[in-house]
Amino acid sequence: MSYPVFAAGDVLGAADMNAVGLWRVTGCTVTSAGGTAATASNGVITIGTGNTSVTVNNAFSADYQNYRIVIENTTTNGTASHQMQLNGQTTLYYNAGNYFAWAGAFTNFNPAAAAVWTLSANVATNFYTHAIIELVNPQKATVTSGYVVSQSGNGGYNAQLLNSNTISSTGFTISKVGDTMTGGNIRVYGYRD
Repeated sequence: MSYPVFAAGDVLGAADMNAVGLWRVTGCTVTSAGGTAATASNGVITIGTGNTSVTVNNAFSADYQNYRIVIENTTTNGTASHQMQLNGQTTLYYNAGNYFAWAGAFTNFNPAAAAVWTLSANVATNFYTHAIIELVNPQKATVTSGYVVSQSGNGGYNAQLLNSNTISSTGFTISKVGDTMTGGNIRVYGYRD
């Protein structure tokens, strides 16, 4: 077996704990715009009511090279797409992928450079949206790449992500332009090397 198995009462040594590959980042702090404030506790960011954006700080550090961000059960107040921007980086975001309606065809896209990454297709009002975002090297002064897989009330969205700036980021902002999001959680995990 290639992963550690623990039993009640086990004493966990360094070798056991160092074999664990994915760790929740617990030092995150949060600010939000619009509505009631988002909160952070032990690495769980809870989106407020009617937030237009949620900024997660202290998410990326030298502790990990690669990250997973999970957004779950956020409800939308309109149909705008979710967007993401790395702290300190306002240009050169690229998405390439496809989206689909549950009863429709795939639509491929490859837009020009933008100020944000798109994380979801236009969503249905009052439906939950979920997303998994994988990022490589967001905390390093090098190109950041990754991908997003998301689902909302009216379809799915899959995209490769690239930011060709060579700027180090310690956090990110999730936003909905001209729209709001309510509830749900954001968690950041680091992959141990």
